[in-house]
Amino acid sequence: GIRRCDIVAVASWYTWWERRKFTRGEALQAPVRSAQAISLLALNFARVKKLRTAKVIRHGWTKPSEGFVKLNVDAAFNEETGNVGCNKLLVESDCMEVVKVMQNGGNSLGVAAAIYEECTFLCRNFTRVIFSHCPREANRAAHNLARFSEGNHSWQEPPG
Repeated sequence: GIRRCDIVAVASWYTWWERRKFTRGEALQAPVRSAQAISLLALNFARVKKLRTAKVIRHGWTKPSEGFVKLNVDAAFNEETGNVGCNKLLVESDCMEVVKVMQNGGNSLGVAAAIYEECTFLCRNFTRVIFSHCPREANRAAHNLARFSEGNHSWQEPPG
């Protein structure tokens, strides 16, 4: 089981984290979601504590092979609710053409038709995918990643 002191520690940290998000103007979780998150984090902590005899193996991020773009993902499954950690996806882009094509099923006869087809295929793995346009200012991180990787498909530190 989960010890009360572990729940209190996780709840204290989570409350601090939500307060930090609030002070930065970021969206907060609904109270029910926060309670679920605290319970799951405390449960995971309790499970890991039981595995103290397990040997820790550390792996670092590795650069993808030449010509590949790497996407690292992770997910979770809650046995009680039957929910996978990510089954609804909101995709925002500052490229209106991409948003419109994907909103219309990914059908395109242009040079990027294969990319749209692949994106449409990948969307089938989610229960719901929403494509939405956002201004470049709101999409700055993705824009910079695309701009700095243009031509060589590898991560580069932004200048200055």
